[in-house]
Amino acid sequence: SRALDKTTKSGQWSMLYDLLVGAMEYVVDPTKMKWTFDNSEGSDDRKMLPKFEEWLMKLGSNETTSNAPVYAQFYNFNLHYPYLKDPEKPSFSHRVYDGLATTDEFLQRLFEILEKSGRLENTIIVGSGDHGEDPFK
Repeated sequence: SRALDKTTKSGQWSMLYDLLVGAMEYVVDPTKMKWTFDNSEGSDDRKMLPKFEEWLMKLGSNETTSNAPVYAQFYNFNLHYPYLKDPEKPSFSHRVYDGLATTDEFLQRLFEILEKSGRLENTIIVGSGDHGEDPFK
């Protein structure tokens, strides 16, 4: 298993990461791409979308892959504490609202990319979360 190989990253999350992305043909990993963190949890999630769009358009230009099914998975962190603050926008009364606004922008752009690529009508989108904290308690 790649996860047991001493050349892989250390730690339990790294072992899981290797299993999750090991078989994927294209991975946008902010850490490996050396993106600077916009908050303590990671990069602004919206930065993944140009890479996703580039990948979809590349698939669409190839006769073999233009109509082939694709699988994409995003791990978004804008809504993890301390919540992403977009420096180019006025601040809301609580940073969680800033995180919600940037997540809304991420989703809107994701749908636009899928529509532009001609894949929106034949796409299943599943959203999930790992926890549901209430920052106001």
